[in-house]
Parts: sequence; structure tokens; C-alpha cells
Amino acid sequence: MDIKKFDIILDNYKQPRLIVDETKKWSKDISEGCDNSEKTAELIYDIFDVSHRACEYVWMLSLTSDMKIIGVFELFKGSIKNSIFSPREIMMSALLSGAANIIIAHCHPSGNIEPSMEDDMVTFNLHKLCKEMGVPLMDHIIVGEGYYGMTFYSYAENKRFEK
Repeated sequence: MDIKKFDIILDNYKQPRLIVDETKKWSKDISEGCDNSEKTAELIYDIFDVSHRACEYVWMLSLTSDMKIIGVFELFKGSIKNSIFSPREIMMSALLSGAANIIIAHCHPSGNIEPSMEDDMVTFNLHKLCKEMGVPLMDHIIVGEGYYGMTFYSYAENKRFEK
């Protein structure tokens, strides 16, 4: 399956425009969409080569109303211990790509996938904003490299949005 990696540029009039940065191949079938946290975490892990990341990155999956992937965005690059989430850029990317739903993901290079207090705060604020904007945040997945390969933490799977 081809996965489109999007970026946003400014045109000659300084207006944001969505472009396809590159198209990546993914060998696994996700035709049923991103309604499974483990499959979504595997996609993030493989497409963005998480096992080789030395610092935190934040990505967004832009999804249709039936959870099919429109494309992915690499939004932010942080340090070894943290990354900045900007709700404005996340919403701009979601709206320009025509997303009906989004999933946010980021990596923890340490391999410890437990969310920090900062992760929680940003996630819950973003979840509220996305709900208000009509583009629901369906999940926030933290991906890491453990002793036996990929590990992940899903806010949705752990029912963190219901609190």
C-alpha cells in the first residue's frame, strides 16, 4: 500500500498549501483502516523508522470518516526527552488534508513508552480542541523500541479519553 507523506508550504502569496512530500510503500494490509492501535503503531514504527530515532518526533495520521489513511505528516522534532506539540499546526494539517479524524503519534527513544505528565496534558488539551473543531483525535500512540522490538502505548486502548 502507498502511504502519502504530506508537508505544508507557503505559496507565492504566503498562503499555506498542502503538498505530497513523498510516497512510501508499506507491505502490510491496512485497507480496513486505522481502527486497531497495534497495526497503527506498527505503521508509525515502520514508515518513520522509529528504531533509529535519536530524539522525539511527532507525527499525525490524517484519516477519513471510516478511519482510512489519507496521509501522514511529520510535524515536530524535539530533543531526546521531549517534543513540542503545537495544536495550531496539528489542526492546520488536519484541515488542509481534509481529515475527518486524526491520530497523533510520537516516539520515546528511551524505549519507555509510559506517557509523561506533559504528554497527558498536551494530549487532553488537544483532544478537547479537536472535538470542538469537529476533527476528533481518535488516539495518541507513543512508540518505542523495547528489548524485543516495537512497543507502544495507546491512549484510546487504555481508555484515557473517557476520563
